[in-house]
Amino acid sequence: MMEWDYTKADEIEKNCPPKVGIMFGIKVKQVIDNRNVGDYALADRQAINWKCGNFDLDSVLLQYVSPKQGMRLLDVACGNGHHTRLYAKKIGNKGTIVGIDQSASLIQDAIKAARQEELDLRYQVAFADPLPFEDNAFDVVTCNYALYHFEDMDGALSQMVRVLAPLGRIILTGPSSLNNQEIFDFHKSIGLEVSASVGRERFELGVRRYFSQQGMTVREEHYENRIQFESEREFANYYLKTRLFTDHVDQTNHEWIMANIERLIASESGQFLILNKRITLFEISLR
Repeated sequence: MMEWDYTKADEIEKNCPPKVGIMFGIKVKQVIDNRNVGDYALADRQAINWKCGNFDLDSVLLQYVSPKQGMRLLDVACGNGHHTRLYAKKIGNKGTIVGIDQSASLIQDAIKAARQEELDLRYQVAFADPLPFEDNAFDVVTCNYALYHFEDMDGALSQMVRVLAPLGRIILTGPSSLNNQEIFDFHKSIGLEVSASVGRERFELGVRRYFSQQGMTVREEHYENRIQFESEREFANYYLKTRLFTDHVDQTNHEWIMANIERLIASESGQFLILNKRITLFEISLR
């Protein structure tokens, strides 16, 4: 297999339009250190989404979460804690901000970043089901771009409801059913099938179904983030980190695709250098 010379973070930053607040607070890193899969693949993709896109998720989340002095907030699947640090600047020392993630390495990153910013935040390695907290412990529970990865979404949602105080709110973000259409089109254009198990609609349908059964008030909003890739290589780096590739392409095809992907993209005359990320946000109110 060919040596894979991945684009470096500073090269991606130079080619992307300026944007305040990189998603997860990290630079886009090289993929050559096995970041295509595992804990960091999602974080790396989202760093590109918000760095190279034209949509500011941070501002939208601040609007919906509406962090206030003294608030008790839990961020489920917090990654390296970018959003907890964002909320901390509004909630202050009198409130409580907790971030959990199943990845010990990401939690270590979160702790380190909070210390560097001298923020009093709590982080721990934990799963969403069960949540290691008492009933009615939080005023707001958030979960960004993670719920649809959970094997038991209903179990995780029921735990979020359990730890939510009366009049509390849950804020969820994730992909819409038409998200990443360009990625799927490219996947098909090189002769690969899209398995029915990919289930892009899982997030939206799962949240709607669960909370309709619970009789809770749900607000649903939709947004779009237009990403402009500057080269075939940038698109290739992104595609190789997607679960469509890592989870649904047979290992026997990996070597061929990685050796030929830039040529395959170039043959489409730049058709896939623009990616439209479609985002759904749910606000659930516990009345």
